[in-house]
Amino acid sequence: MKIEPHEVHIWSSSLALTQDQTKQYLAILSKDEQTRALQFHTMLHRERFIAARARLRQLLAGYLSSDPIQINFSYNHYQKPFLPDTQLRFNLSHSDNLVLYAFTLNHEIGIDVEKIKPSYSTLVAKRYFTASENNELLGYEPLEANIAFYRTWSRREAIIKAMGKGIFQYPPFSVSTLAINETILIENQAWSLMPVNTQTGFQAALASNQMIAQVVYQHYDRER
Repeated sequence: MKIEPHEVHIWSSSLALTQDQTKQYLAILSKDEQTRALQFHTMLHRERFIAARARLRQLLAGYLSSDPIQINFSYNHYQKPFLPDTQLRFNLSHSDNLVLYAFTLNHEIGIDVEKIKPSYSTLVAKRYFTASENNELLGYEPLEANIAFYRTWSRREAIIKAMGKGIFQYPPFSVSTLAINETILIENQAWSLMPVNTQTGFQAALASNQMIAQVVYQHYDRER
């Protein structure tokens, strides 16, 4: 698989696994990933973690022409994984049974997906969103405001993940509550922000510190 400059590949996949797949995928993971998987209290969350990380390894192996088992992650101060000594950059996000992966070259990247719940908390919005974002939410009808909340959350999270910082470690910034492409300037750094096409019932967004020329969408359903 090959990525062109200023191009982003987005892969979607289900996190549902059969019992045999769970065993096979667990064997792909590193020892520390296996330990993390076993720390989940519920089997559902354990299986979703195993699926997300194993498929990430398989996708990375496709780009790097390597064995998924041989991939060794490094982590920044905020525990964002990366691969040293390669131009390939990646990020992943999962919500409910859906996982999205984003890959590009030489630039930071962040992707976030959120399952739309029947309602949202205005207290949460007031705590985490800026005044301008909350004012925009007030302009929506109730059903549209709910969708706009999860859309805004995913847009903010995509930028935070691209920056590679913790949830409370980033400078203040605001995003549009609309599903639009925009450029966000944070501490003299321009971030491209755009909505991501995904399944009905979810909102997703992509952020990168590059001008994105093309996004290639693909679905990953490989079984091993």
